[in-house]
Amino acid sequence: MNTLTRTLLPGSFLVLTACAGIAPPPPHWSEQQARLEAFDQFTARGKIALRTPTQAESASLTWQQAGQNTQLHLQGPLGIAATTVESDGFHVEIRQGDDIQYWTTDKVPPGSEWDLPLQSMPYWLRGIPDPNTTSDALEFDPDTGRPARLSQQGWEVTYSGFGTFAELTLPTRMEVSRDDTWARIIVRRWEETATRD
Repeated sequence: MNTLTRTLLPGSFLVLTACAGIAPPPPHWSEQQARLEAFDQFTARGKIALRTPTQAESASLTWQQAGQNTQLHLQGPLGIAATTVESDGFHVEIRQGDDIQYWTTDKVPPGSEWDLPLQSMPYWLRGIPDPNTTSDALEFDPDTGRPARLSQQGWEVTYSGFGTFAELTLPTRMEVSRDDTWARIIVRRWEETATRD
């Protein structure tokens, strides 16, 4: 697996993490959070930029979510480091060309590039904390009532842009950091995936 992919994948997941704050939630937050939690069939398309102590990279990003199932596509410049990550929140399959790796999320070595909170990321991408784990802090913009910062599981993200898609207000720009890694993700398109019987 080349260097671009090794640095890109953690950054892409970083993108989805959350932020800090102590202010009480706005009155409409409970209803909004419930709607966003129910919005679990979607595709988000955009790009990611990642900076680590050793290098900086960027790639296009397509995130597909179907309930608990996640499929992530990363495509670097000129087709370099095309990577697919699939997860049900408990198992992970990472594919790059003929190279395939399998993990269970609770068996990834600590500090590994694949040590990622895949159960929480789909919530973070929508701008809400994972309801299945404790939030360290959640801060809202006093002018808009939208999430500004979220902190959960040691990850922090700052939301700086939102748009309206499928009658929902969803993040379009966020910056994420943990330790010496910084990432920015921009979502240009959100698409609701119709549920099939």
